[in-house]
Amino acid sequence: MNRRVEEPITLSDGTLLRKGLLVTIATHNTRDPTLWGSEPDKFDSHRFVRMRESPGQENRWQFISTSPGFLGFGHGLHACPGRFFASNEMKIVLAHSIMNYD
Repeated sequence: MNRRVEEPITLSDGTLLRKGLLVTIATHNTRDPTLWGSEPDKFDSHRFVRMRESPGQENRWQFISTSPGFLGFGHGLHACPGRFFASNEMKIVLAHSIMNYD
């Protein structure tokens, strides 16, 4: 995820970002074991199901949800507006496949 600085800004820690600077997010955090469990690089089809079973997390970790911990669709002001369409499109394809399976 890249963003170009539109106007100079000073961050809370005193870092100055000059106009035109390209800012990139470090994506290594998406494989952080403290967030994703002991094997973040291993495919786990039930990872998010288990995460939603924790008290207070029932409505979090859905496919279209955004958070600093999961940047699949970005986060905040620049989160992908098409994520809802993408989610529904996959459901339609799956439903069509099931209904027309021979």
